[in-house]
Amino acid sequence: MRKNVIDVKADGEAVFTSRGGSSKYKVGDTVRHRKFGPGTVRSVDGNKLEIHFDEVGTKKVVDSFILPG
Repeated sequence: MRKNVIDVKADGEAVFTSRGGSSKYKVGDTVRHRKFGPGTVRSVDGNKLEIHFDEVGTKKVVDSFILPG
């Protein structure tokens, strides 16, 4: 089971970290993000994805925030 954790640094900055294995997505998959909209997976590193979103460009996102396209 994957777990995502939000750590708060001493200066108050929130840092999102991911603790998990591989992703169900692969390069070329069409996906959707609630805020960024539709996009295409460009690279996969464990459960971290680099996605080119149609409206906002390329972003790195943990796969638990992504829906199939």
